[in-house]
Amino acid sequence: MIEKYYSGVIEQIYNRIGKETRNIVMANYSNDFSIENLEVIRRYQSNEDNVFFAYSEFSYNTLVVAYEPFLDIICNMHRRFIGGSFDDFQKECGVYYLHRQVLNSYYETGECFREETVLLNEVAYEQRRMTMAIADMLKRLSEVRPLMIVINRFQMASKSSIETIKYLIDNPCANIGIVLGVNAIVKCADSTVEVWDRIVESLEDRSAIYYIGSAEPLKNNIKTTNDDELYITMNFEQSIQEASNIMEFLDFEQARRGCRIIEHKLKFEDAWIDEKKSKVGYEIPFTRYFYKYEAPRPSAEIMAEIMDLETELSGSLEEVFDL
Repeated sequence: MIEKYYSGVIEQIYNRIGKETRNIVMANYSNDFSIENLEVIRRYQSNEDNVFFAYSEFSYNTLVVAYEPFLDIICNMHRRFIGGSFDDFQKECGVYYLHRQVLNSYYETGECFREETVLLNEVAYEQRRMTMAIADMLKRLSEVRPLMIVINRFQMASKSSIETIKYLIDNPCANIGIVLGVNAIVKCADSTVEVWDRIVESLEDRSAIYYIGSAEPLKNNIKTTNDDELYITMNFEQSIQEASNIMEFLDFEQARRGCRIIEHKLKFEDAWIDEKKSKVGYEIPFTRYFYKYEAPRPSAEIMAEIMDLETELSGSLEEVFDL
């Protein structure tokens, strides 16, 4: 029954794209299942109509990266439908100049890089700008090709992904349809509860939450996910790079979870590092994010202080030698 009603929700939103403004809904269910083999997923993926269809299914045992799956959707759609310079595309979308280098490096290599430091008093501002950038690029791409996204087990999403959904709910786009599948008996991470509650409130206000089967009665019988149960690949270089990417995208809560998981595996589960593949001196640059630059004083002020010290020293020497 879950598969039937879940498929019906997907079809409903798919057919509303371009016709209605608000096309983001949540489908709650109580018995976990995968959407991999849903007939509606295969059908829309093979369709040759004008809608770009993408789906993602999060795992209970794998850390979700920053802005997943939106980053990969943006990169894939740009390569397929626009082409040319990704940097120029970002400029067209009004992406903050400090974020373009991070996004460009991810687009080209899958590894994020940023030269300039994130100032501590600007972290919240930059987080908002990054979320706006992701949402605005999705909107721009949907003008070229309408976009349908299905995300299953959305409660496992990173905070950055959940913030993106909240932004799209508050700033709707008729060309984007999104179905958020949620297992009602599994709770989201504590770091995402605040924005999660705001999403639920917004969707409930416009009757955009569907309860499939016994999902609604089980809302109070939820269980919490444990970071110790999350899986990371045994390729620790890749895991560290993923944590670094999450950090560069300013999703600090999710990066912290990733680091805790890596530490736990190393300490308690006999995990190992392939020394042949390890990078000597590699680190996640925490200092880069929290160092606050202080400009040096003007040279004239420094010179005046030196002259004052010289005068004071000369007077002291005269007293010593009784000159």
